Amino acid sequence: MRNGRFDFSVIAKFLSVGMEDALGRLIRPAEKRMTYPAAFLYNWKIDDKRLPLRRERLDYILLSPSLMERCIRADVYPVEGVSDHYPVSVWLK
Repeated sequence: MRNGRFDFSVIAKFLSVGMEDALGRLIRPAEKRMTYPAAFLYNWKIDDKRLPLRRERLDYILLSPSLMERCIRADVYPVEGVSDHYPVSVWLK
C-alpha cells in the first residue's frame, strides 16, 4: 500500500523488463482476473452483491516470453474458505 492505495510499481518493473502477465493475456474479461478479496475475508457469501464493488487484482503469474509461448491456460479459482485471495494457476505445454 502507498497512500492508502495498492502499489503496483514492482509489477510494473517486472513488465518493463519483458516479463508477461499470463492471467492478463489469457483470462477475459478483466473481471474474471480479480483475485482479492474473497468473500471469506468479510464473512460474506460468495454471491454477495457488495463483493464485486471491492474486487481488485493483486495476484499475478509473470512469465518470460519463452514460457509465455508454452502457456496454454490460466485460471483463477473462486474457492472460498482457503484464503482472502483466490488461488491462481497456469498450464504450460
